[in-house]
Amino acid sequence: MIKNYINGNYIVFENEMPILIKGSMQVEDGIVRSFNHDDKFYDQIIDMGQKLITPVFCNLHLHLGEKFFRSKAKLPLLKYLEWTERLNKELLEDKEKLRLLSAKETIEENIGFGNYILSTLRGNDILDGYDVKAYAGFPIMKSEKLQKFYLSGMEGYKAYCQDCREKGIVPGVFLHSLYYTDENCLEFAAKCHAYSNSFLAVHVGED
Repeated sequence: MIKNYINGNYIVFENEMPILIKGSMQVEDGIVRSFNHDDKFYDQIIDMGQKLITPVFCNLHLHLGEKFFRSKAKLPLLKYLEWTERLNKELLEDKEKLRLLSAKETIEENIGFGNYILSTLRGNDILDGYDVKAYAGFPIMKSEKLQKFYLSGMEGYKAYCQDCREKGIVPGVFLHSLYYTDENCLEFAAKCHAYSNSFLAVHVGED
């Protein structure tokens, strides 16, 4: 399907510099093909009403299921980590319900801000159904909350990669907290990274 978006303003990058194009934009099967190209046939013509269209933004690290921790976000890092560990234990049967609700609100909030590229770690099941580009990092750390990923070893990482790819999500490795990482974690991360040949992200702080 070819769509012609007319009467718009479009920011694009040329030689790594942003420029503004006024007029029309031609999109074929979701891919921008040209600007101000004159063709007699389009499946759909959409009047942009002088709106400004920008490239999408990328959220490099997203805590999908933890929006309800925001009230404590100003705590010093170690106190914040201690508080979230304690709350995760107390939530019990409500934890999954809150996680899904929080994730839904967070994804939709990001889309509202123009973030269509999201990077998360345990969000494969939640991101499914949203029209976003997703990267999912296997968290390698020895915190009580997330150490099960590290303990699952290479078999766990391989299964994680397969699940990601089945959902159209790019898998990679997160060194998720320098406070819960040791030499063994680094060695395991290197093996995982060599296996998937994908991205490696280092999360240096919870804030």
